[in-house]
Amino acid sequence: MIQGSKNRRAASRGCSQCFVQTAGSRFVCMALAPLLTNERSFGSLSLERGAVPMAQAQYFLKPSATERIFNRLFGIALGFGIGLGHNYVVEVRGRKSGRIFSAPIDLLEVEKRRYLVAPRGETNWVRNARAAGRVTLRKGRRSEEFVVREVGPFERPALLKAYLDRFALTVQRYFPIPRGSPASEFAPIAERYPVFELTPIGEVSARA
Repeated sequence: MIQGSKNRRAASRGCSQCFVQTAGSRFVCMALAPLLTNERSFGSLSLERGAVPMAQAQYFLKPSATERIFNRLFGIALGFGIGLGHNYVVEVRGRKSGRIFSAPIDLLEVEKRRYLVAPRGETNWVRNARAAGRVTLRKGRRSEEFVVREVGPFERPALLKAYLDRFALTVQRYFPIPRGSPASEFAPIAERYPVFELTPIGEVSARA
């Protein structure tokens, strides 16, 4: 009872409506409540960069209305062949509907290999690509189909570093660490960002 009284007094110093009480009798600001999936999460919460615990496999940064409009317009421009060399539209068949979905992407090339990186996390195109096992890259009248291999978290840090270093102007806001950081700093957050290696369908057929 004494401990409970102390907690209530501590909570009352802030806004009276912005605290909720957890199962362990702790008072937590509702602004932080969505981050806390259980009591263990509360105990490990830290202000250190990249230290906030989360269900990494479910990490997803939802685009704003403005970003959705921009992506749609940029996708249309790419359909006419307008864009930089690394700009493409990725197309993938929906895992449930069977419809073709598309999104603009930055194609990463490292040592003559091509990769797709999802800076927003578990987007629809990521889940569909994982289920379909293949995607199509399109720009203007050109299109090419690829088989995808999801890169494991232990392989991702160097690729994430290359991706951020190369495209920081447009993707820095999706990463909690700055451009130019060593690859080792990407290891704790690597599970947030799905990465796929692309192999042209023709090469796969030739190997078979």
